[in-house]
Amino acid sequence: MSLKSFALTVIIALSATIPLLSLEIRLNGQLVRSWEEGRLESLSYLVPIGRGFSKGISLDEVLPLCTSSYRLVAINPSEQRMWEGDDLADNFASWYLAASSSGGWDLLIGQTRLTDVRTIEIFGEPLVEKKLEIWVGWEGIPLLKEEIRRFSDLHDVRIKATEVPRIETKLISILRAGGRPPDVVMIQSDYLPALVQSRAIQSLDYLSFETLIPKGRQSFSFDGKSWAVPFYFDCQLVFYNPKLLEETPRLDWTLADMERLARGVLRRFPGVAPMNWNAYSAYWLAAFQFGFGKQELVEANGSIHIDDPATRAALSYLLDLQRRGLLQVSEREAMTSLFASGRVAMILTGSYSIPLFEELGIPFGVAPYPMVEADGRSLAPLLDFKGWAVSRRTYSPILARRLVQYLSGIGVQQRFPVAMSKLPVNEDSWEIMRGGNPYYTVLNRSAETGVPVPTERAYGVYKNTMWKLLRFVFSGQMSVAEALQQGQRIIEAQLE
Repeated sequence: MSLKSFALTVIIALSATIPLLSLEIRLNGQLVRSWEEGRLESLSYLVPIGRGFSKGISLDEVLPLCTSSYRLVAINPSEQRMWEGDDLADNFASWYLAASSSGGWDLLIGQTRLTDVRTIEIFGEPLVEKKLEIWVGWEGIPLLKEEIRRFSDLHDVRIKATEVPRIETKLISILRAGGRPPDVVMIQSDYLPALVQSRAIQSLDYLSFETLIPKGRQSFSFDGKSWAVPFYFDCQLVFYNPKLLEETPRLDWTLADMERLARGVLRRFPGVAPMNWNAYSAYWLAAFQFGFGKQELVEANGSIHIDDPATRAALSYLLDLQRRGLLQVSEREAMTSLFASGRVAMILTGSYSIPLFEELGIPFGVAPYPMVEADGRSLAPLLDFKGWAVSRRTYSPILARRLVQYLSGIGVQQRFPVAMSKLPVNEDSWEIMRGGNPYYTVLNRSAETGVPVPTERAYGVYKNTMWKLLRFVFSGQMSVAEALQQGQRIIEAQLE
């Protein structure tokens, strides 16, 4: 026998006699699963541990799904500990197993750490719901379906994930026709007024998501209640072509800096537009309204005022940029094409454009919105949150709850948003992104200064009204004063 064959025989013999460490999972006294160390390791990601992070996995992926659970017992070779409560199952998404220095797994519950756990037993009511339908949209559908499939495989449930354009419209149409809606739907924050008023979705006040960023929770609040669990968000950024600018924009740059760089482009590159974005859209105007002094886009009483000093100053400034040849106004598709071909130096668009430009292989950099010198305020980018709402008529309410908890948990949050250049809503995942995302500093600055898209009905009226009037302003058919006065009358009439 050769030395190589002998060594291989010894390795096989040793592997047959040395058992792999495993973690037993019991439910109400019955063994339901035995997790081998290698399997848990293959599923692991970073979880919070003290002031840092370690390889681990959340309990909601390891334990069987329960409608409710009142007791958890964890056992290691030397002791056992017990946790009791009204419904521990709602906490499993934020309790973790972390890789142990001994090669096994430690249980992390709050500030408590039980090392080298070999058995976890829970007592409660097992979940009998086994089927779910979820509607998904926007970017990253294949990857999102993979995350949903991971959950269904871990828990042996059947989840039908369907890509649906215009989810808000289709959901309301199905309800009006008396059809059966899906159990979970992906929505954006400004869908809330229509969905709540049509009684399409249910309040999620019973869920606690303390690890989610406050602006995310705020973005899905309406009439004093929470209606969806935030999933990720996009923010507005300045994208620039580094080959066309004389210098890289600083993190604290100003509108004067932006204009200076734009004039440099105009001087050095004939035929190249210094700046371009969809100034016809109130979505982009709002950032300048905040920068020029507006405190709230929608007032506390639900009204909206556009014929005010801040809006007049913001729109006048944008019109002046156009008159001086520094700003070219185009809709999104045309703007993106011009930037990709090197015919525009700076554009305003969402963080969702990062993967596109990376895929195209074009030179680009990102900067936060600049500050206004006069008052030191930053242009405030709108933060566009997407989230998960649960249908009022779902047949699987607890399974729906467990799925949205999983999707907003630290595991999915450090995989999906980062892969799609989205911003995670889980605060721990946000911190993990600090070390691995080259755009982190700019994204973080933009998230700090940004304002969530308002959920009030007035915002939709404002957005649709301004879409028409801004075209007249930038085409020279209406003055700023005329457009804002007429817009104010239209908005007030529609809100009444």
